[in-house]
Amino acid sequence: MKPVSVVIPVVEYHDQFLPELLLNLRSDSGVLQEIIIARSGLSVGMHEEYQYWLTNIARDAGLETQITLAAIEGKAREAPNRNRGWSLVKTRYTAFLDADDVYSNGRLTLLEETANMTNAALLLNELSLSREDLLDARNFTVQDFLDKLINAEPIRSTTFGNDLFPFHWENFDGKNPTSLKIPAEFGKVEIPHAHSFVLTKLRDEVTYRDIYPGSDGLFCQEVLARQANVYIVPLKLSAWINQRSAYAHSRPLYVRLLSKVKSFIKGLA
Repeated sequence: MKPVSVVIPVVEYHDQFLPELLLNLRSDSGVLQEIIIARSGLSVGMHEEYQYWLTNIARDAGLETQITLAAIEGKAREAPNRNRGWSLVKTRYTAFLDADDVYSNGRLTLLEETANMTNAALLLNELSLSREDLLDARNFTVQDFLDKLINAEPIRSTTFGNDLFPFHWENFDGKNPTSLKIPAEFGKVEIPHAHSFVLTKLRDEVTYRDIYPGSDGLFCQEVLARQANVYIVPLKLSAWINQRSAYAHSRPLYVRLLSKVKSFIKGLA
């Protein structure tokens, strides 16, 4: 079994981004065991057609990794979607991705190597705000930045101060900041909390809480408070491009494509 599974929380707005994302993940096929699409808002009658569409866009991308659909009919935000997908993972590591963001080629391969070398429970990388600033992870080895990793101790101190539990997460009211704070000595480092790379067994201790916004940052805070081996890779390996709500909806791409296929078949009859 390969070491990494990917979990992608999806609402219907995100369908349009999946072909590009699957094409990108082809560069990590050497470490990828499974891609789990945790889709909400999908009627039971559409599960088979949606799975068919996923299989086809994966094939078009040249991706042979298994694609699993974890769908529910009702609406759900990213936190329950992530948790539902995560519950199905069988590999050592889980990589969480957002469908409407952009990732460096070879990113997961580099993070898997980094996790193995550092025994990391959680890895994050630096965020780019544009495609142009993304680095190609295939051009780096772990040795290139091992001595530049930002480790848990200064992040924990800056984020929590003297109190590891500044508030009770189970009673979170949305008023507390949920991001990790990077010490000023490391310069301005933006962190994409939603793009976390974690040990799968962490789900026995921590899951995503259904708050919006901030569930991803809150998750990282909880892991940081419980685990010593948390690191930030000082390379811009992912980019936040599409700033739309997790509840955003539009006519999904797979519906439009299936409609075209049906029209074409009807024309042949």
